[in-house]
Amino acid sequence: MTTSDQSTKTVSNFFEALGKGDSDAAINLFDEQAQIILVRPSENRDAEDLYGTYTGKKGAAGFLSNFSKTFSPQEFSVQNLIGNDQVAFANGNFTHKVIATGKLFSSNWALMCIVKNEKISEYRFYEDSSAFDAANS
Repeated sequence: MTTSDQSTKTVSNFFEALGKGDSDAAINLFDEQAQIILVRPSENRDAEDLYGTYTGKKGAAGFLSNFSKTFSPQEFSVQNLIGNDQVAFANGNFTHKVIATGKLFSSNWALMCIVKNEKISEYRFYEDSSAFDAANS
């Protein structure tokens, strides 16, 4: 993907690192104080809960760890990635197998990132959490 906006370059690099299975490269794209919110803010999230708020590179590592304990990705597509120097928006769809149940979880998704100095300082990811609840039961 070619782009001239720093925010979209950084988010594209994040997706590329995840696609290659390079979690270290993905984590390195987050700022030390990044705020990562998956579906809903929750500072009191249990350590193993996927949804909620994570902070910094340690939080990014926790998010990716919880993701890999929860899902076996089957398909992931980015349909749009737009932005300017500091804000990027992306959307697409995915299908993951829920490890605990073996059921498939499919959803459209949306992402908003704020990027400063080529690092993600805010990451907000939204998906159909009701569909996840159904696939996780």
